[in-house]
Amino acid sequence: MLGSALVLALLGSIDSLLVALVADGILHTQHDSDRELVGQGIGNLVAGLFGAIPGSGATMRTVVNVRAGGRTPISGMTHALILLTIAFGLGPIAGNIPYAVLAGILIKVGLDIIDWNYLRRIPRAPRTGVLIMVLVMVLTIFVDLIVAVGVGMVAASLLFVKRMSDLQFASLRSGVGEVPFTPAELAIFERRPGAIMYYQIRGPMSFGSAKGLTRRIAVRGDYQVLVLDQVLVLDLSEVPFVDTSASIAIEEERWGAGA
Repeated sequence: MLGSALVLALLGSIDSLLVALVADGILHTQHDSDRELVGQGIGNLVAGLFGAIPGSGATMRTVVNVRAGGRTPISGMTHALILLTIAFGLGPIAGNIPYAVLAGILIKVGLDIIDWNYLRRIPRAPRTGVLIMVLVMVLTIFVDLIVAVGVGMVAASLLFVKRMSDLQFASLRSGVGEVPFTPAELAIFERRPGAIMYYQIRGPMSFGSAKGLTRRIAVRGDYQVLVLDQVLVLDLSEVPFVDTSASIAIEEERWGAGA
């Protein structure tokens, strides 16, 4: 039961937050995720006492509500009361609505949910972002929402780490000409030509940037690896954070012959 409860809680939370994002996109507002999830949790706890199934936000009904002018919690309460009334007495009347009418309403609401602005930008959008979107969509259709969201979050996280590593590596500066040294520091470089390798790193240092640093040092041509008493200087004065993986990579890396 615990495993099923966690799956339902995760699915309901994700679904409700997605609905809130859709509503924010229409109304240009910012929802309170904590308020949304706490309210949903309390409602599902109370519903469980009466043998009811857990529920979450519904994208289509939310879009219809917003399009009809709903802006406050009263609109959601009114929606719930109407459904309750239909369930307890007006079901036969609602049953006379033709399926073609319901299908037309669903098609219209479904078209309103689609983010047409993003679809128009796809030809100019980053290919990695488009691939993640397509992957999540395919998994949602052919597998389930939880797997799709999990895979999408992992893929987006890996992409973010890759981009951050690229930015950190791009900010790497080395040697005379790239770093403003003082006259005393320049004199030290002149006394030891080819024996001092200096790198200045900016921003948080992750494992990806550490490995990029080692690769850059390995291919640097002006560093004389045969010079005795070689010196490698890593200036981390502008690095606010070094993660564990980066520190281990720096410590265990062999920085050239004799280093």
